[in-house]
Amino acid sequence: MEFIYDAVRDEFYFLEVNTRLQVEHPVTEQVTGLDLIECMLQVAAGDALDWTALQRAPRGAAIEARIYAEDPLKNFQPSPGVLTEVAFPPEVRVDGWVSSGSEVSAFYDPLLAKLIVYGEDRAEALAKMQQALDATRLHGIATNLDYLRQVVATRTFRDRRGLDRPAGRLCLSPHCIEVLQPGTYSSVQDYPGRLGYWDIGVPPSGPMDDFAFRLANRIVGNHPSAAGWSLPCRGRRCASTATPPSR
Repeated sequence: MEFIYDAVRDEFYFLEVNTRLQVEHPVTEQVTGLDLIECMLQVAAGDALDWTALQRAPRGAAIEARIYAEDPLKNFQPSPGVLTEVAFPPEVRVDGWVSSGSEVSAFYDPLLAKLIVYGEDRAEALAKMQQALDATRLHGIATNLDYLRQVVATRTFRDRRGLDRPAGRLCLSPHCIEVLQPGTYSSVQDYPGRLGYWDIGVPPSGPMDDFAFRLANRIVGNHPSAAGWSLPCRGRRCASTATPPSR
């Protein structure tokens, strides 16, 4: 069951009911002590549930943070690739599937892991979540980890005010380098390229500008179809999205 909260009126409004296991179910498990997966398996097996034992009053506060393979700097576009390092704090509940060396393909659900923390009150849960996010290491692809760290640290979130559009209000500055233009690379080309392979899916792979390629061969006295070495003149351009350390 989901509700939407109006921070101005301080009122809750019914949103929807999903009669299935929700991705947020660990929050309910943390504050009630129930194992919802076990309950569902018992129902599926036809076993009777002890409803008296299930009626437990929630205690404390729990927070869940979802780590996605998405790039907040690029409007949360998918970020496939290989995770070169994955490390989670051992004292935190982690529901996820990734480890060092895991490959996130382009055909995937972007959810990598969920961090779930519990505290006697919301302040304690917030402190534990901040520590858990700071201790988490995910390298190799862009994720929303830095974004989550900044959301949890905002005064708006800590004061329980509604974050209806947090993406536009945060100044995200993750520690990464973005490659704007690849560096120098070379290739050996000839004219007219590899012909006759379309039936197996290989297109002709001759020079991009075959006229200039043949003209260059003429200038140096080569046959127009002689193989040549293509070397772009522009170098690599990168941008750092992190603030350099002060000295």
